[in-house]
This record gives sequence, C-alpha cells and structure tokens, in this order.
Amino acid sequence: MKIFCPKINDSDLYWRSNETQQQRLSRWCNMFGNFKISYSYRDKEGIDHFSKHYSILELMSSQKGIDFMSKANHRQILPVELVLDLDDNPTIEKLNKICQNLESLRCIYYAYKTGSKGYHIHVFDYGFVTERYKHEIKKSLIHYFNCDGLKFSENVMIAMENQPHWKTGKKKELIKSWEIL
Repeated sequence: MKIFCPKINDSDLYWRSNETQQQRLSRWCNMFGNFKISYSYRDKEGIDHFSKHYSILELMSSQKGIDFMSKANHRQILPVELVLDLDDNPTIEKLNKICQNLESLRCIYYAYKTGSKGYHIHVFDYGFVTERYKHEIKKSLIHYFNCDGLKFSENVMIAMENQPHWKTGKKKELIKSWEIL
C-alpha cells in the first residue's frame, strides 16, 4: 500500500514517545478531523461505569475537558486506520504472521497487547481517507487475517494506546511496530 496525502507524510503517523496523550489526541484531531473519546472503568464492587463520548474539539475548550483527555481510555478508530482485533484464540504466532504480511505490503503498523485477552494491530494508510471502497477493503483485510469483523468502521470505540484496560486495569502496551523510514 502506497501512502500519499498532500502536505502530510507518513512520519506524521509515527508514535511519538515524548508526547502526552493530550498532545497526541490534539495532533491527530488537527490532521484527521474531530473524533470522539471516552472513559470507562470497573469499580471495586464490579460495577461498570461508562462516560459519555466526547469530541476532541469539545474537550479542548475547557480545562476540565483537557483533564478528561488525559484519563480517557477509549477512542474512535481514525479515518486512516484499520484495527485488526485478535480476540478469538489469539496467539503470538498469529500476530507475528499478520505482521510479516503487513511488512511485505509496506504498511505502517503498531501491534499491542490489549491488556485483556488479545492483541490489536493498528494499520495506518492515507489511502483509507480517499478510497471510495474503504469499508469493503477493510472488511476484506479483516476477513483475510481472520480477525474480529466489528472494527472496520470509524464509528467503533477501541481501547486507547498506553492506557489501562477498563476491565483488567492492565495497560495496553506496544509490543511490535513497523514504520517506513
């Protein structure tokens, strides 16, 4: 997959370890448009709590909103992103095989241990923004790699990178990545 978009380059998608979560979310909002985030957790009694979904632009208008951005643990899938969700029978071998296939296609990706039972592979390609059949392409790739079929749309919330999983409290951690240099 060739990545091309005027005035934006593939290095804009790279993970920046020195960024705060608020800075990264603001940068992505400036690059790809507004998107929503939320916060959820399970309390000591086992009761699940879910916040409203807030847009980044809405949150940046107040200090309370900016503070919320730092604790958010879910976000919408970006228009330039495909999330391959390995929840059913996840193995490190399956993850590595998918990653090898993505590298042969020269795809930028970041693979994470979700903090729950599986893995997420985030694939970034500017072609998803302008491609008329992007949902069909995403569905085909999800099916080809035998991943959870619900993550093809931008209307889905996913676990936020480097944040604790809302059920387990374990951090979603980067375990593998490939960037075109």
